[in-house]
Amino acid sequence: KYEMDLAFPEDVGTIEKLVLKEPESGFPPLFRLEESKRHLIVNQEAREALEKNGIVGCVFKPVEVSG
Repeated sequence: KYEMDLAFPEDVGTIEKLVLKEPESGFPPLFRLEESKRHLIVNQEAREALEKNGIVGCVFKPVEVSG
């Protein structure tokens, strides 16, 4: 469930609900969605590695995991 970006109508803006099918090999530490190239999904381990190495400028938004 999402809203399109008002400034760039061909892009996904806000994602309200996202359902992912986990690959057999599991999710990589960071990946993008085909439908939304500007959103980057980052797991906790990757986030901690970025922060530990002084990478700045990232905004992390928590996600609710269900199921």
